[in-house]
Amino acid sequence: MDSIAPRVNPDKLIVVARIGAPHGIKGDLKLQVFAESSNILDFKHWHILVNNTWQPMSGYSIKALGNHYVIHFNDCQDRDLAKRYVNAELAVPRKDLPDSGSGFYWSDLEGMKVLNAQGDDYGILDHILETGANEVLVVKGERERLIPYLKHVIQKVDLAAGVIVVDWDPEY
Repeated sequence: MDSIAPRVNPDKLIVVARIGAPHGIKGDLKLQVFAESSNILDFKHWHILVNNTWQPMSGYSIKALGNHYVIHFNDCQDRDLAKRYVNAELAVPRKDLPDSGSGFYWSDLEGMKVLNAQGDDYGILDHILETGANEVLVVKGERERLIPYLKHVIQKVDLAAGVIVVDWDPEY
């Protein structure tokens, strides 16, 4: 099998948070954290998406407030200045993330080829939807397929080969 793309790029940026609404009047902003919250304060190499370009962050602090987090940028001393950061995504290098336990993160799977057990090529994993009940692979090929990420459906994830094998009817 041909490899689609190099797997598990340690320098790839992984989105771990999104900046939310201002918090208070001194320029703090709420963080919507996607990573395990117990690790968020350990990340050292943060990047922010500005004008569709990832830029290293400096001049900020992140702190826990109860069961959520806030970020403060040194150039934001009031609520109005802080609003320019609302909805910005924050990322860290893949190598800074702790071991996932499964050997991969969802973002590691994007771009992988998806086949069924009989070798039918369904296309490339574009992204993963989180539905609440279970995650769903969005596979783009000759047509778009939505494949649930369930133990009985996902037969094999081969990071080295860049292939996911599924037990999924080609008619679905």
